[in-house]
Amino acid sequence: MLPPKRSTRYCLTYIFYLLVLNSSDCHPNPGPRTPKYPCGDCGKAVKWSKTVKSVACTQCETWFHKDCLGMSTAVYLPLENTDLSWYCCNCGIPNFNSSLFSEFDTSGSNLTSSTPNSSSQSSSSFFGDPILSSSPKQPVQKNHLNKKARVLTINFQSMRSKREAFWSMLENSDPDIILASETWLNPSIHEREVLPDKYVFAARRERPNGSHGGVAIITKASFDASEIALDTSTEMVAASIPTTSSSKPVIVCSVFRPPSSDEEYTKALCDTLHDIHEKHRDHIIWIGGDTDLSDINWACDSIESHSYLSSVNQAFIDTFTDLGCQQVIDFPTRGENILDIFATNRPSLVNKATALPGLGDHDIVLLDTNIIPQQRRPIRRLIYIWSKADTQAIAKDLSDLPARLNHLVDIKSTVDSLWSLFKTTCTKSINSHVPSKYTSTRFNQPWCDSNIRRLSRRKKRAFRKAKQTKRKKDWENYRTSQNNVKNACKTSYNRYVNNIISEEGYNNKKLYSFIKSKKCDSTGVSPLRDGENLHSNPKDKAEILNRQFSSVFTQEKQDDLPQIGSTTYPAASNITVTEKGVLKLLNNLNPNKASGPDQISSRFLRTMSNSVAPILTIIFQASSDQGKVPDDWKSANVTPLFKKGDRARASNYRPVSLTSVCCKTLEHIVHRHVITHLEEHNILTDQQHGFRKRRSCESQLITTIHDLASGLNQR
Repeated sequence: MLPPKRSTRYCLTYIFYLLVLNSSDCHPNPGPRTPKYPCGDCGKAVKWSKTVKSVACTQCETWFHKDCLGMSTAVYLPLENTDLSWYCCNCGIPNFNSSLFSEFDTSGSNLTSSTPNSSSQSSSSFFGDPILSSSPKQPVQKNHLNKKARVLTINFQSMRSKREAFWSMLENSDPDIILASETWLNPSIHEREVLPDKYVFAARRERPNGSHGGVAIITKASFDASEIALDTSTEMVAASIPTTSSSKPVIVCSVFRPPSSDEEYTKALCDTLHDIHEKHRDHIIWIGGDTDLSDINWACDSIESHSYLSSVNQAFIDTFTDLGCQQVIDFPTRGENILDIFATNRPSLVNKATALPGLGDHDIVLLDTNIIPQQRRPIRRLIYIWSKADTQAIAKDLSDLPARLNHLVDIKSTVDSLWSLFKTTCTKSINSHVPSKYTSTRFNQPWCDSNIRRLSRRKKRAFRKAKQTKRKKDWENYRTSQNNVKNACKTSYNRYVNNIISEEGYNNKKLYSFIKSKKCDSTGVSPLRDGENLHSNPKDKAEILNRQFSSVFTQEKQDDLPQIGSTTYPAASNITVTEKGVLKLLNNLNPNKASGPDQISSRFLRTMSNSVAPILTIIFQASSDQGKVPDDWKSANVTPLFKKGDRARASNYRPVSLTSVCCKTLEHIVHRHVITHLEEHNILTDQQHGFRKRRSCESQLITTIHDLASGLNQR
C-alpha cells in the first residue's frame, strides 16, 4: 500500500482501512437486512397495515400474509369468531384461531383469541403480552395538535422576490409562528401571492408611502390568532395566540426599527410596547424583529459602541427592563452584530435558539419553545371514488323508482314525499356501490423535490462551517450554495407552473384553481368580535354571523302586493317538464361543482343521468303542478366570504349560499319557460340588457356609445 499523503483527511482514511483489514468479523457484503417478522411463504416483512392482512400460526409462531395463503376475505374475517380452521404451511398443524392486525389492542388484549368452541390455550401462553411478543409493533401516531411551538424571526428584504426560497425553507424547518420584518409588501399584494396554503397573516403592516419596510406576524392556518389593534404609526404589529399550556393567550409582537429612524420614532415604539404590557400584564409576551441596534451588549444590557444615539439604545434597554423581558438571542445575526432580537418575559419557556442560513443579509433565528398553541383539528372530507363505482348496481336500484313515484302521484302524495323517496334511495345506493375514503388537506409543495432538499442541506452545512471557521473561502462557498438553492427553487417552481398552464384540455381545473388561489387572501373565518369579547369557537362565530346576515336581510310583505291591473298580453302556459329536456340539463352539469345540503352531487346526477332523468321529470312536474318545492331545497349551505377591512368584524363578511343541484336544475327549467314567454310576446323592452341571452353590459355600452355618436353626427 502506498504511504498516505500528509493531511488529516488521508491519515484518518488510512487508519480506517487498517482497522477494517484487521477486523476478522467484517463481512464484505452483508446483503439486505433480514425482516424481523418475515412471512413464512414469501419471506417479505409482515407489518401493521389496514390493507395487507396477516395471520399467525399458534404452533410454530410463524406469520403469513393472507394473500400468500390464498385465503379469501370471506374465509379470513370469520376466523376470529368461529371454529373454522386453517392449516399452517410451515408445520401442517391446523389452527383454530387467528391474529388479525386490524383488531390488535396493544394495551391489554391477547395476540390471538381462542374461539368459544376451541379447547386450545389462550394465545398469551404462546406469545405472552403483545408488547413483548413477536408480533409486529403498531406504528405510533403522533398528535400534531400537541406539538410545541417553533418561532422564526426573519428579515426578508423583499418577501415577494424570495418567495420560492422562503417556501422551501418552511418545508424544512416547519415553524408555527413567523415574525417577519422588511417584508416590502403593499396592500395590493394578496396573501396567497407570498404565503403557501399552510400559513396565513395574523397581522401585517405596510408603509403607506413606499414599498420598503413593513412587518408581519405569520401563523399556521390552523391557529385562531387574532390581531391586536395598535394606535401607532411605527412599524409594529401584535397578535393574540391561544394556547393549551396556559389559560391566557400569548401576546406576540413583531417590530422593525429602520436604521434611519430618529429618537422620536424609538420613543413611540417603546411607548406602544408599554401599552401592550399594561393591557396584558399576566400574559406571556414575545417581542421579535429587527431593531438594528448593534451598540447594545444584550448579555449585560450595556452600550458598547456609538453607531446610534445613546438615548435610542438606552430606550430599548429600559423598556425591556420595565417589561421584565429578556433578550434570548446571544449570537450574531448579521456579521458580528446582534441586530435581530427575541425578548420574552418568560425566558424559561424558550428551550433553544438556532441560527439558520438567511434569505438576505440577516441570518434566520429558529426558536424552540415549551408553549403548545391551540389548533383547530383538520377537516376530514368524505370523497367518493366514482372511477370505481358500480354504476350497473346503482341503475338497478333506481330502475323501479319511476313506477313507485307515479303511484305516489296518483294517490295525491306531496312533492316532499316524492323527493324523500328519491333522496333516500340515492343515498343508500351511493353508500353501497361507490367506494369512498376520508381525506384531509395536504400542504406540501409539489415542486419542492429531492434536488432542492439536497441543495438546502448542503447550504445549511456550508453555513455552519462558515460560522465556525469565519474564513473568507467558506463564506464564498456558502453564498454559492445559497444562490444555487435560490435558482433551483425558482426553476422548479416555474416548471411546475408551466406544466399546469400547458396541460391539455379546455376545462383545465388546475389552471383556474391556481390563478384563483393567487388572487385571494386566506379562506375561513377569523375570530369574531361581539362587543368587547373575541370569539374563536366555531359555534359562537356561526351565531354572530347568523345575526349579522339576518339583520341585513329584507323580508318583503306578501299580503300587500300592488295591483297590476289588466293586460293585453296573454297568460303564460303551464310548465311541461319533458324527460328529454331534463336529460340534456343533467348531461351539461359540471361534475366538479359542490353539492348542496342534500348531498346529491353533480357527479352522481351526470353519471347516472339516463336513470335519474325520468325520476326527476316526475318530481319536477309534481312540484310545478302543486306550486311547492321540497323543504330540502329551501335549505342552503351558507359560506361567509371576507370582503375587506377588519377580519374580526362580522359586517365585513358577505354570505354565499350553496343550494341543491336538483333545485338549480328546476330553476333553469322555470327560467327558460318564463323568458321564452316574455320574448315571444315582446313583453321586455329593447333596452333591457341584463339577464338576457346574448346581451350584457358590453352590449348596453355599445348601444349607448352608438346613440351618443349618432347624436353628435347630427349636430
